[in-house]
Amino acid sequence: MRKNMHKLWAFGCVLALASACNGDDTVASASEGESGSSTTEDSSATATTTASGTATDSATSNSGSESNSATMGTTEDPSATATATDPTATATDTDPTDTNPTTGETDSTTGDTTGDTTGVTDSTTGDTDSTTGDTTGGVETPCEDGKLWTLDADWDMGTLNNVNHDDPNNDQLQVTLDGVSAPKPYMFIAQTSEGKALKIGTPTGKQLARYPTTLLSDCPSCAEGLNKAYPSRVIVDFEGDVYIANRAFGGQGALTKIGGENSSCVDRNNNGKIDTSNDANDDGLIDINDPAEYFGQADECLLWTIPVGAVNTYPRALTLDGQGNAWVGTYVDKKAYRIDLTMDPPEVVETITLPSSPYGFVHRGNYLYSSALGQPVMRVDLANNNAITTMSAPGNYGIAVDQNGIGIFGGSGLLRCDFDKGGACQQINIGGSMNGVAVDQYGQIWGSRSGVVYKFKNDGTVLGTVSAPGSYGIAIGHDNDPRVISHNTAYRIEAGKEGAPPGNAIEYSTKHKNGTSPSNYTYSDFTGFGAQNISIKKGEWKAVYDSEDETSEWVSLLTNQEPEGNIPPGTFITYQVRAANTEADLANEPWVVVEGEVIDKFVGGRFAEVQARLLIEDEELNESPVLSDICLKKI
Repeated sequence: MRKNMHKLWAFGCVLALASACNGDDTVASASEGESGSSTTEDSSATATTTASGTATDSATSNSGSESNSATMGTTEDPSATATATDPTATATDTDPTDTNPTTGETDSTTGDTTGDTTGVTDSTTGDTDSTTGDTTGGVETPCEDGKLWTLDADWDMGTLNNVNHDDPNNDQLQVTLDGVSAPKPYMFIAQTSEGKALKIGTPTGKQLARYPTTLLSDCPSCAEGLNKAYPSRVIVDFEGDVYIANRAFGGQGALTKIGGENSSCVDRNNNGKIDTSNDANDDGLIDINDPAEYFGQADECLLWTIPVGAVNTYPRALTLDGQGNAWVGTYVDKKAYRIDLTMDPPEVVETITLPSSPYGFVHRGNYLYSSALGQPVMRVDLANNNAITTMSAPGNYGIAVDQNGIGIFGGSGLLRCDFDKGGACQQINIGGSMNGVAVDQYGQIWGSRSGVVYKFKNDGTVLGTVSAPGSYGIAIGHDNDPRVISHNTAYRIEAGKEGAPPGNAIEYSTKHKNGTSPSNYTYSDFTGFGAQNISIKKGEWKAVYDSEDETSEWVSLLTNQEPEGNIPPGTFITYQVRAANTEADLANEPWVVVEGEVIDKFVGGRFAEVQARLLIEDEELNESPVLSDICLKKI
């Protein structure tokens, strides 16, 4: 509602933060439908009040990141080295390195349209106006010694990602309920046989960084390196940080976190900068033999590793709940572990025994969904004593969940599983087996098999196909175009218009500098689109304020002082701040989570940046929290 123009400012309110105020790769001795090179198979913020998926992200070259506008619906020009794959070419449905349930038949691809998506609103950041003493939006003497955001014009000084202040709900922010929160403009690929993870910029296809997937100083007993760690499942959180599950056949499986931006990384050697993998010569390839581009165990964005499960139990399922927890499933002993990521170090706080072997996880609302490599698929009701519903899903493999809570699985065709109804899953015959699956902003389903990417209506009607040799893993990118992983390359698929066939496949190189091809293997949410649009509904706003004073110390954050502010049950708002003496240096500063009015850590500098995330965790709720105002104060 439009704000009353004569409301008085109230300073005593407490900040409300919650609603309560085939397999994998093959291993010679341990394979179950696994494939790979010699052995082949087949990530939320660390506090409940942290998250990300900003519409505009900047990072320095140290972090191995790009500075891109991550606006949903804007397809950026791929790099000059990318090659187009003919969408009408014939592709053979075989994968020589993966023993999944495919039939080896030949499919022709159809369709070609141009992309058309919708998305977030980007605005410029920064503001140097004083708010001391003026009447703004009816608030008298607002935010002395600080900066107030409360009117439409104030919010527009920042960046809006899936939030709005549309009429009649002007002068306040709420989640765009039918919108999309754009993930960061990059993706992570597990290069399984080498025990590494590759970071690729999704607008350009250029390689940004490469990391080992085990930090040995944290877990000396954990498997690490060539033909040992076998990373596979990855997931990207709100901040753009990635969590990676190491399957470690025959060894100790683990969960590892890698920072996606410099602000998440730690200057462990105290040299005043972040030493991390990056494309130092800007050639679009990461050279692991160049110490300026690859740091190995000394990489300061390689944040931590913890062991998960018993030795030789294969962590093969991974998801985040958007509330500070990761769920990791171990295949051999049929366990699901809830890991509290807000603890230092993270710890297992809950263990659930499952009736099937977990092969992939998705979290949505109060439910944990699981694929099971041909065994019955599962949905765990986390709010009802972990009651488990199973359904028959022949040959199930990859997993996704749509906006209505329907489980989507690759397997013997495309499988749609309505756990509320139970019984057998709906099976859509495509003349072969489906591997990875994903759901886009329109509820359309994308599926990949060895060589062909399918686009479906939500009911399973095929809209079209495109050739992408070797394809299997799939996730939705920052621009709503699917990204696809094969064993030796990756692709961007032009999504096409809603309800229309897909366009072309554009190839991204995942090779080493010397031209060798590591074995890629990832089936999960490797862009983070699902984590912030399916697992939880997210909107985000952030802005930079120039105080014109390098001695500024920011000490408090007051929010929702006006009666329009509202946090319905099943929703919450989180806040973070950081500061620096130049706007460019903000990207290197860590965010400080604000859990009350007082900022309890030192935040100092001329430029202050504020970030608010509006989150809807109740999957049945069609109501947003409302952010009426923010006052950032200094001394």
